Amino acid sequence: MKLTSSIVLLFATLIMVHSALPANAWDNPAHMAIAGIAFDELNHTEQLRLAAMLREHPDVNRLYSGLGTDHPSGKSLVMAASVWPDLIKSDSSYRNNGYRERGPITSVSFDHIKHKGWHFIDTPVSLDGTPVGPAPDGDTVDAVTVINVLVRQLNSNESGPQKAYDLGWLLHLEGDLHQPLHCVTGITAAMPKGDVGGNAVKIAGDTEGARELHAFWDDVLGKTARRDRTTHKPRLDKDVTTALGIMASVRAVKMPPDQNSTNPSIWVRDGVALAKRDVYHLQYFQAITATRRGRDVPEESATLTASYDQIATIDARRQVRVAGHRLALMLKRILDRKR
Repeated sequence: MKLTSSIVLLFATLIMVHSALPANAWDNPAHMAIAGIAFDELNHTEQLRLAAMLREHPDVNRLYSGLGTDHPSGKSLVMAASVWPDLIKSDSSYRNNGYRERGPITSVSFDHIKHKGWHFIDTPVSLDGTPVGPAPDGDTVDAVTVINVLVRQLNSNESGPQKAYDLGWLLHLEGDLHQPLHCVTGITAAMPKGDVGGNAVKIAGDTEGARELHAFWDDVLGKTARRDRTTHKPRLDKDVTTALGIMASVRAVKMPPDQNSTNPSIWVRDGVALAKRDVYHLQYFQAITATRRGRDVPEESATLTASYDQIATIDARRQVRVAGHRLALMLKRILDRKR
């Protein structure tokens, strides 16, 4: 493709892609794999306690329905609970309060709100030298803020349903912050306010069926199963099967020196580094314009290659492996406190 003056960014010469450092929101299978790895690292008593706590989840019937049984194994229940915050995004009985919440936030509770803004933190990263604005301020509710609140509450004397609700969010958000595009927003001259974690970057080439850069990273290890054609319910049982395959594929993955870190700010630091090094290592990157609801909005376009797919897969596997281990460490502290 011949580049024209409309192209505002060109990575003609890019730094060689390294093998991945730890760092992935994922589709259901990757989230479930993280929770499954964590479950396997718990001892038997901890596993029983965790499953028993999640059976008190105020929306547990949704998980049973997706798994196709009222008596799932403890491991399957934990894996299903890890995707509950994504399941409610399409449920009209939960109120949608958008992607931006203002704080400060001191506590969370089962409030029938989707809380889409809890799933990420928009750390600004310049992709072409464009000056970036300040990082999210303390009044912006993000995944790091919420995780810290969840951990504090889980170490208090909460009721059973509230504790299960908090656990479901912790299982999910810990995984989210190991997806690098949940840690950044890419800044360019065309998009000085950011690319919304790669959601505004349209992709072509070896995309594995994804249309945006963010979606490509979400499902690089496995896509969420289609809903049942008759009932339209999620097929969490199929997602568990896919997740077990991911778990087997990452078993021998080497983890980073800071594998035992349970500080979400460290996970974000790693995610930002990974995004700079590998996520935005694209064949070309150009400005485009999209039309939504009768008005033009800025977007960007990039082409992925087979080698990009290979590096992304390596990165994602390492991220899932280390996320599962770190999650296990956090759960052990919470569960052991309750003896």
